[in-house]
Amino acid sequence: DSPDTITTIGKGAFFGIRSASKAINIPASVEYIGDGAFSYIHGVEQFTVGTQNPVYATIDGVLFNKKEKALIAFPCDKQGITKDTSSTTTYYTIPDGITTIANYACYGFNPTDVMGRKLIDVVVFPETITSIGNYSFAYANIITDTNGQDLVLPKSVSQLGVGAFREANKKYYMDEKTIDLGLTSLHEIPDYAFYGTCVDSVIFPKQVETIGAYAFSECKRNRLAKFFIPSSVKTIKEGAFSSKDFCASFEFEEGSQLQTIGDCAFEGTSVIGNEEFVLPSGLKEIGKSAFKNCKYLEILTIPASVTSIGKDVCTRESVYLNVEPGSYAALWASENGYMTTGTGAEDTSWLTAP
Repeated sequence: DSPDTITTIGKGAFFGIRSASKAINIPASVEYIGDGAFSYIHGVEQFTVGTQNPVYATIDGVLFNKKEKALIAFPCDKQGITKDTSSTTTYYTIPDGITTIANYACYGFNPTDVMGRKLIDVVVFPETITSIGNYSFAYANIITDTNGQDLVLPKSVSQLGVGAFREANKKYYMDEKTIDLGLTSLHEIPDYAFYGTCVDSVIFPKQVETIGAYAFSECKRNRLAKFFIPSSVKTIKEGAFSSKDFCASFEFEEGSQLQTIGDCAFEGTSVIGNEEFVLPSGLKEIGKSAFKNCKYLEILTIPASVTSIGKDVCTRESVYLNVEPGSYAALWASENGYMTTGTGAEDTSWLTAP
């Protein structure tokens, strides 16, 4: 087909290529563009769309789906605007009315000039955004708050995709970073959502129930990161906070409803401030290797409510289990050769036996 008769462009069709042209034109005939088809194309400053196209349009060179009110693709080399002539800060503002950032739409977002200087410093989200898609800002350098290096999502967001901010902000390793999800209506932090990001602290939504697999795994920080887990969280999935080189402290809100800690959930993370890691009462399951190789961990307190513990739950040679006498955890510790401390977990009834 000639370019003017093309109707469909498949998923990832031109993803990650280097373009010889600064502009890419989408013909009026195109009715469908698959996920990531025009994402992460180096050298492109703008998209254009045929004026009679019924589905797609551009605003300031950014590609949108009109019917879905979705941002589809962001030009890698697009320039921002300066709101204040006395400042060098440049902005890109997503238009009001846009509800969705599509899968892979802003993958690798990091507009820079030939000298490596940022062309866009701050992205402004409208309060109309409800959904941020899979890997939409993965490997991006994105700031939404001029007061710091923060990533603040609007309260309208109710859906976040898998890997949405995976390995984001890696170029700003030394700056303070807060991931602020506090006003969103998210009930789940999805798998790999912030895997490998640079973070100092996370503000969780008050109603969040699930922290997904590897959601904060391999996060980067040159100083202590802080996680305050809200009482609403019921499940921490596999590898959620696991890391080979990450220092963090964890605090569970009073009244925690936590039921399940998945396999390898905290494996390898240096738990500074949690030399005694006290798990909340009401917890039912702890997966295998959940606290294995956690540097600085000395005592793991397991409540009597726990009825399932996985293999190699922590480093046997260096961590004591603080368990209640007669509990499942006490029996499990004895059968599996773990050291216990503090609560009289060992059976001494034979001393007074006739």
